[in-house]
Amino acid sequence: MTSPSTLAKPPPTIHQEQLRLLSQTLDACALALNCLSQLRATLAAIQAQTTPPSHQHLLARLSVDVLDHYAAQLQQINTAAQSEYLAWGTT
Repeated sequence: MTSPSTLAKPPPTIHQEQLRLLSQTLDACALALNCLSQLRATLAAIQAQTTPPSHQHLLARLSVDVLDHYAAQLQQINTAAQSEYLAWGTT
């Protein structure tokens, strides 16, 4: 009789594990960038419907600036992960 441990799949190689982690990173980046885009559109609509001297307008504008900053950083992470994924995928 064979034991369950002999039927278990072998552990993934470092190469496979790295590709899996990079794929998850790319998926997470895509989801986060999409969420930031949706939030930015909402804030831009709020900003467009308020008058410039109001606190609501100022908060919306500053929030859009912060979102743009974080989206740019996230895009850099995404680009680096894509490059690394392609490099691991060709080895």
